[in-house]
Amino acid sequence: MRRFLLAILLFACCGLAAAKPGVDVGGELSSEFGVAFDGTVSVASATLTLRASGEVGAGLFPDASFEAELIGSYDGAAGGGEVRLGKAYATVYLKQFDVIAGQQIIAWGTTDAVSPVDVLNPRDLSFPVADPADDKLPIPALRVILHAPEGLTVDSVLVPVFEASVAPAARWQTTAAPALPPGVQIVGQEPTDDERPGVELANVQFGVRATLDLDVLAGADVSLAYVHGIKTVPTVSMRLVPTPTAGEYLAQSVLSYDRYDLVGLDFSAATSWAVFRGEAAYTFTHDPNGTDPTIGNPGYQAVLEVEHTFPSGLLGQLEAIVEHTRADQGGTGQTTVSGLVTLHYEPSARASLEASWLFDLSDGSGMLRPHLDYAFADGVHGTADLYVFYGRDGSRYGAWKDNGQLRVGLTYAF
Repeated sequence: MRRFLLAILLFACCGLAAAKPGVDVGGELSSEFGVAFDGTVSVASATLTLRASGEVGAGLFPDASFEAELIGSYDGAAGGGEVRLGKAYATVYLKQFDVIAGQQIIAWGTTDAVSPVDVLNPRDLSFPVADPADDKLPIPALRVILHAPEGLTVDSVLVPVFEASVAPAARWQTTAAPALPPGVQIVGQEPTDDERPGVELANVQFGVRATLDLDVLAGADVSLAYVHGIKTVPTVSMRLVPTPTAGEYLAQSVLSYDRYDLVGLDFSAATSWAVFRGEAAYTFTHDPNGTDPTIGNPGYQAVLEVEHTFPSGLLGQLEAIVEHTRADQGGTGQTTVSGLVTLHYEPSARASLEASWLFDLSDGSGMLRPHLDYAFADGVHGTADLYVFYGRDGSRYGAWKDNGQLRVGLTYAF
């Protein structure tokens, strides 16, 4: 099915390009190098992105448009490379509808770092503390956006093929040893059983988000969202495989992808002093009573963000995040309270400085990340990021204390 969808997309793009010869072609060449505090080279990559876009129709509002990306990358630290299709979609503009088909990134919600309703796209979690805006992966989807009267927008998305998120690299994975019944001994490991959903009608996902613009304060909007989907990050459980020897078992990790229904709310409101944003979502899974270890439990996530620009030009953001997961049967639910403080300043037209502090109030751990971006020339800019983790052993970020690192990058856009 995916090849069929991509064939339709490429046919549409070729048709658009033929209808209007003026196609913009460009891209970027980037490199990144990182060294962890223990001396390990964490990344040594080069990436080439080729991009083509175009429009059909004259005037300010075209009849249709398309965009396609081809991405090739190699990471010497990981020892592998790939060539893949990035965003590749066509958009048809009707009177009140925008119809978008192909591989696309769908941005829902209003908050920045943590977004409870922005769940449709899988993510590249190989470096799990990367900027959330950069780790989303495109998915094949059909999207219809209705621009209704009275400031109402209805965004409907159909995702026919399931795509899983990329798992964190080995150094980021932290797993606790499971409790074993009396008399059970683990003597080996079976290959992981990845129960990834296949291409079938029962695995089609969809979502709808209605947004209403409000004529209050200096501008505001509120949205309601519903998603019927499959979680892109699996629930990990362990299966005991018996051996010929009594009491001895092989351990097998099982990756299960939860089916869920999400109901969410988000808003943004601007005042003369600050911008306020917020999101909240409740996720219903198929294990409401916590009796099946292969299915994640229901829970909610809520985020409140405030943004203020000081007279000096310093931009400050504060996010408060509350997450709760219902307990397994007979247990206690887990609630975490965390926050994110971000300061952004541009001392010149070429340089921008940013400092972020992510902290977990539930266990006292956190992460500090200073960031520098400098434009050497038009289309050429460099970055430097320092990641520092702290906290007790076994805490949320303390488990990554040895993963602190410095990363530098250089990008040339053409």
